[in-house]
Amino acid sequence: MRAFPAFWTWYHKHYKEPGDPDVPDYKTAKQLYDDWVRDGKPNAEGHRTEEPDDGSVKTVVIVVDVAVASWALWEIGKWGVAILAAPETGGASIVVAAATP
Repeated sequence: MRAFPAFWTWYHKHYKEPGDPDVPDYKTAKQLYDDWVRDGKPNAEGHRTEEPDDGSVKTVVIVVDVAVASWALWEIGKWGVAILAAPETGGASIVVAAATP
């Protein structure tokens, strides 16, 4: 973590108490670093150097992924049933599947 001098400067000024050891373990350091990034990488004075990460882009990506997966499952089911039923319906099921949104 020493590769991030801005983080360590912020950490020493705003989090660490005099006499405290540096971060006790990797998990704690990672959590503090992630919080610092999410808060916009504030400098030692507490001013953001980037826009805070509110997660909105990630949320949109997840919603789109779920929508695409739902659509794909619908299409697979619709066309699968139509193809399986085609011999009994004389092909009418394929026409119905094509007309179904």
